[in-house]
Amino acid sequence: MNRPASASNTKQPGQLGAWAPFYDLTMKVLTLGRERALRQMEVDLSSAKVGDTVLEVGCGTGTLTLALAKQVGATGRVHGVDIAPQMIRVAGRKNTRADVPATFQVGRIERLPFPDATFDVAVCSFMIFHMPGNVRQRGLREISRVLRAGGTFLVVDTAALDPLSGPMAEVGLVETDTGTRKLGWLAPTARYLRATAHKDPPTDRTA
Repeated sequence: MNRPASASNTKQPGQLGAWAPFYDLTMKVLTLGRERALRQMEVDLSSAKVGDTVLEVGCGTGTLTLALAKQVGATGRVHGVDIAPQMIRVAGRKNTRADVPATFQVGRIERLPFPDATFDVAVCSFMIFHMPGNVRQRGLREISRVLRAGGTFLVVDTAALDPLSGPMAEVGLVETDTGTRKLGWLAPTARYLRATAHKDPPTDRTA
């Protein structure tokens, strides 16, 4: 299922919509042809299981979102949101060919269009630093809000993730695990951070 772009969507620094036609090719080059292995690694790190409800924030063209949908199966639900309508259009085309489809829609990390305590797992892959710091902090609060108590938040990036620990703890996302994974000798190292929602998610709907 694909939902139309929101009228509230406005361009934000770091938005990569112009890359949408070339994004999958760029990922193929950057991962030296091992994007499928990268996405499977992220699925494994997310701990998503059959029947879970999962959110990918900053889903881009939807490759990871669809891998997560396959993981949770027909009894689960997976939603992908991205600020760029161009990305959602590409993801929507992929979605029509998927064995286990997801739901894609335009959305902003700092104003997620979901009720409190909706998701078992939330994932941000290679996007958490593509925004101003104040937007990121509101976004972390929103992720905490939409996660169920005990839910898992996974961040994957090539950048150091230590700066996220304090801001995440402030909104009830308590770090449980960090590490690195390398897909190959020449491929970049992926860093990951996992956290658990340890308290009632705070409500902050400030745009």
